[in-house]
Amino acid sequence: MRLRLKVVCGVLLLSILLGGLGLWMLRASVAASHLELEQRAAREHFVRLLQTLDDELALRDRVLREWSIWPDFYQFAEDGNRQFAERNLSAQSIANSSLNWLGFYDLQGRPLHSIGAPGQAVELRLPHDLSPAVQTQLSRPAIDT
Repeated sequence: MRLRLKVVCGVLLLSILLGGLGLWMLRASVAASHLELEQRAAREHFVRLLQTLDDELALRDRVLREWSIWPDFYQFAEDGNRQFAERNLSAQSIANSSLNWLGFYDLQGRPLHSIGAPGQAVELRLPHDLSPAVQTQLSRPAIDT
């Protein structure tokens, strides 16, 4: 009877060890595949986010390019004609263009006019360290595309 008890205990212990080892390996495999699925989903979401941002930037670029070739707009940027701003640069026109804020600056980076969509802050200023970058962009020749 002692031999039979030892064999049963040995088989039971071996079964428990093999079952535990199998469970541990299965858990490690599932965890790795789960992590891979999460990373793949995160990459797909990030790519979708980047595409959405690119689309939004392209839309803003089209709107601003349309406005940039408007001769009255160009004249306003040069002389700061307030009548033009009152007639054409309302908060509603900014909102209709899907913009929250629009600011006009001269070649030295000084603000000429700023307007915000309804419910948005109207008065925004460029940081001093940003003005040289704006001046550089403003001094570049226009490229028609």
